[in-house]
Amino acid sequence: MTILSRLKILRYRNVTPCELSFHSRWNVLLGENGSGKTTLLKLLASLYRDDVRAIAPDEEFDLEVEFQGEGWRAVTHLQNTLREISGPHGPRRDRGRRSLGVDIELQAAQGKVRYRNDPDTMQWSIAVGGAPPRPVLGLVGEPDPQFRFAVPSLIRDAARALNAKAIDAELQTGYPVRFDESTEFLGLLAQLEFQVTFRDGMIVASGFDGPVGPLSLESGILFDSQQGVDRLYLSAGGDQTAFLQEFCLLTGIREATFHGERKVRHSAAESSLGDLVTDVYSGFRFSFTRRDGSIFPQEHLSYGQKRLLGFLCYLDAVPQAVIADELVNGLHYRWIKRCVELMGTRQAFLTSQNPLLLDCLWFESQEQVRKSFLLCSSEEQVAGKNALTWRFLTDNEAEAFYRAYK
Repeated sequence: MTILSRLKILRYRNVTPCELSFHSRWNVLLGENGSGKTTLLKLLASLYRDDVRAIAPDEEFDLEVEFQGEGWRAVTHLQNTLREISGPHGPRRDRGRRSLGVDIELQAAQGKVRYRNDPDTMQWSIAVGGAPPRPVLGLVGEPDPQFRFAVPSLIRDAARALNAKAIDAELQTGYPVRFDESTEFLGLLAQLEFQVTFRDGMIVASGFDGPVGPLSLESGILFDSQQGVDRLYLSAGGDQTAFLQEFCLLTGIREATFHGERKVRHSAAESSLGDLVTDVYSGFRFSFTRRDGSIFPQEHLSYGQKRLLGFLCYLDAVPQAVIADELVNGLHYRWIKRCVELMGTRQAFLTSQNPLLLDCLWFESQEQVRKSFLLCSSEEQVAGKNALTWRFLTDNEAEAFYRAYK
């Protein structure tokens, strides 16, 4: 499983330069409101998943991030520089013009590769082992809009140069968005589209498209998929819908369903192989059945139930890691404990103002405690400006916590 092992911040907004080495399991961010906890979670989610061009497009930053997997490590240096232009009052930095430099060094059992771009010309090059760098064809100037500068995707490109198929496969699986402190994640589910393509009534391709990630419930939907069906729905039954079953078990609801309506149909002739028909479904939402048989929509769930449903679906969609802001908001203690259990061995980045979260985590040593808690603070600097400071526990702080924990 891939982990984000290190983040070095040389320049990023009002953050004091620092180097953070993350634990492979729990990483708990503590601090008052406005101390940068959500800022850090959003940055981590961007490094995992988003196009790095969107991290801070109108700001300068200088970051170094390290990902590790089974038998490999990759260090990526990202530097965004705003270009200077001449003006009537002298040179100034233009927020509309920038140069983004990306430099990746991948070390694996198969060898070493460096994959980088020239931030001024956008010419990409790759160097394997001690060989001189060679240009990468097709990545000159403004790249294709479909080309994503997501760090894991770029590492996959470097791995292919080594023919490291295991690394390529490891980095294909879903990466986390930030699970928000409210119920916005359920809104992301409403943006999903499911496409299923048939040839002669048989499914030949399918998949969800949207901002969440691959959902295992796809296989459950396909189980009942037929060409021409106006509605696809999935009930809490079978291995494919474990998160719906878990939700019903924890809340006492008898049944939960997830369904979407057919939005459009596309047809295309494909010569002797037969005609292709693609159905596109959208408007996905949940509905529920109480023990007395009455049915109600997801809007009638309590705030805590919405949070629980959203997080269970989140765990289904992002198998690599967990990035959750104020996870315990609205959740019963029993639900919090179960959510932590369901994270399994995934690396987790969590915030919480509520000490109930700490009651549900476990620690095996003082050193694990020291590496698992990240203290966030906002400190006033010169000229009245505030700087965000992020650091791990000192040895004395970790010792005091672990003694109280034991």
